[in-house]
Order: sequence, then C-alpha cells, then structure tokens
Amino acid sequence: MSTDAMEEIAKAKREGMVPGHLDWVGPRITCWGFRTKWSHGIDNTPNLSTKLFYEHLLSEHWLVSALYKKNQDWVGPRITCWGFRTKWSESHWEPVVSGLVLDDSWLWDPDFATASKYVMSPPIREAGHNKALQAALSSGILQLVGTDHCTFNSTQKAFGSDDFRKIPNGVNGIEERMHIIWDSMVETGKITVTDYVRVTSTECAKIFNIYPRKGAILEGSDADIIILNPKRSFAMGTRTHHSRSDTNVYEGRKGKGMVEVTISRGRVVWEDGLNKGNCVVSLQMEAG
Repeated sequence: MSTDAMEEIAKAKREGMVPGHLDWVGPRITCWGFRTKWSHGIDNTPNLSTKLFYEHLLSEHWLVSALYKKNQDWVGPRITCWGFRTKWSESHWEPVVSGLVLDDSWLWDPDFATASKYVMSPPIREAGHNKALQAALSSGILQLVGTDHCTFNSTQKAFGSDDFRKIPNGVNGIEERMHIIWDSMVETGKITVTDYVRVTSTECAKIFNIYPRKGAILEGSDADIIILNPKRSFAMGTRTHHSRSDTNVYEGRKGKGMVEVTISRGRVVWEDGLNKGNCVVSLQMEAG
C-alpha cells in the first residue's frame, strides 16, 4: 500500500473510521488478450475481491477503530462480516441498490451500448447474489443501502468500445434508490416500514455522527422528510428520470412506492415531480 494511502487511512482513523473500498481492474487479464466489455466481470471476481479486501484489513488492523464497507456486492462476506464485528469495535456493511436488485445478465448483452451501461466496480454479480444481499439486509447483517451513484452517458461509455479498461465505471441510482428499496424490500414483506426508515436514513446518520440532526423526526432535528405513497406505481427509464444522461440501468423497471414530496429543513423542495427551487445545500459538519 502506498504512503499516501496509509496517510489517508491514518487520517480517517483520527476521525474514528477507516473506509474499506478497493478498486482495481485490468492488468491480470489484458495480458491474455481479453479486452471486450465482458472482461470486466471476469477480472473483478468475487473470490479475488474478497481475498484482497480482507488482506488489506488484516495488514492494516492496527489502524482500524471502525470499518465502513460500501459496495457490499457479493455473497461471501455475508458470513464473515460477523467475525469482523467482534474483532473490532464497530463495522458497518452497505450494499448498493444496483447489487441488491440487478444481476450480471445485462453485461453479456451482445450490444455494446446496452452492456456498457452496467459496467461498475465492483461488478454487478450473477443471479443469486442479489437475493442473498436482500436476505442479509432483512436479517440485519447489512445495515443500510447506498447507490455509489456515478453515471455516464452513452458517448462516455463508448470510450471503451475496443478496450473494457477504458469504459467509465459507474451506474445511476440516486433518484431510484428510495423507490426500489420500498418495492423490492417493503412491498415484498422482507423488511418493515420502520426498517425502511432505518436502512435509508437513520443508520447512515448515526454512522456519520449527524444523528439526530439528520435521520430523525424530533424537536431540534432538521425536518428532512419524504412523503411516500405506497400505492402509487412507478416506471423507470431515460424518458422518466430527471438526469440528463441517456443511460439508466433500471430501464423499464416498474413497481410500487413513489416519493411524492421531499421536505428539506422544513421547506418543500420537491412535489409531484417538480423542483420547487427551495433546496438548501449547505451542511455544517460538527464534531461529536
């Protein structure tokens, strides 16, 4: 590990956390001649990802006071993460919404424009991993759900048409997250409404030390509230999303549970699909 990386980990430890996130792609298999869009998933296999991640943790264990692992996208650590909770004072495990509901079948689509939309790191895994992650979330092994939102348009994705290492890694999810979690987890009975609030809001606020200012409806809190209609249906895709990108990995997905109103610090900033222009974006982070 580089000196710069070590310094960043030490700095994070002083703040009470070490983020565990490793990304690598390319060198192992391009020497074999694999450069197509399919090579990404082959190069970034679950077993190797797990092995290197835990080697990283064990080699730097003396720096760790709390562990936050995002992009929890494969089945293996579902069993072992309990050991890390007892080994260190705290650990937090977060799947991203794409890993929670998608599988790698789209990565094998013969059309490059379609397949490249789904390239992210770590890769979206084969069918079965998503169901295992849902089960881990419903049982409490995984504590919250993020997005790792990083979207690119089709022109940008095409940079890697002849070499998968040049495909910009990232998918959308920030606009779709609340709806997908409700439809896939609450509507199906996997988690309760209270659990929904916890995995989408409260737990995150607690981890980052901004609870109860955020993540709660209490006197003195910031009055950040959504109003979700559980009976209202949604349809996702490039024609309905508010991003300027022409790609959406949830294209054609339909479900129930629609956010109709968003309130930020007591101001209505979003209502019935319209931006009300009252958004307050500043947040003063306080130690504690």
